[in-house]
Amino acid sequence: HWRAALDSGQFSTIAALALADSPEPEDSERLRTLLVHPMALVRRAALRGLAALSPPDLGQVLERALTDPSPRVVRAALRIFSKSSESLTEGTLVRALAAQTGWSTRSSLLLSSNQLPKWAGLSFLLAQRVSAPETDQPALDRAFERWLAHSNRRYAPLDSESASRILGQIRAVDRQSPDPRWATLESIVHAFARP
Repeated sequence: HWRAALDSGQFSTIAALALADSPEPEDSERLRTLLVHPMALVRRAALRGLAALSPPDLGQVLERALTDPSPRVVRAALRIFSKSSESLTEGTLVRALAAQTGWSTRSSLLLSSNQLPKWAGLSFLLAQRVSAPETDQPALDRAFERWLAHSNRRYAPLDSESASRILGQIRAVDRQSPDPRWATLESIVHAFARP
């Protein structure tokens, strides 16, 4: 039995994967120890298993997983965030981006901005457009295209203070790299802003 094998210290990848596929509440600690295993495959499986148990600190576990060196573990954490009751936040994404240097992982993090609330997602993308390295720009372009394509599908009121802040961000981005998209974004913000 895989639990006995793991408890006796005789690690087996198959035992770890089996445990993660059908966890019981008493497996929580076993899975937590696997979150730091040297193999990314095992860490990703442990993360999925722990998410299935939905512990009270799942948000913190997922946030730590966003700084994992493996792009696959990071993508698994983003998928779990999108399907769980835990909400991805702008601050979580900013901290994860600060910890990651790989292009693939950074792209996944930037594209996950669609999980943020509508205006927080736009504000996040604008801030990244100003400060992100050149290698992030293709992913940011895709994220902006996605935001524009879905902007009218989600109604979200926008208070005047937030609108003013976002308009300032749009102007800063436009000064840095002029593009017709920024005028489109500005008109969307004006359309949703409350007086």
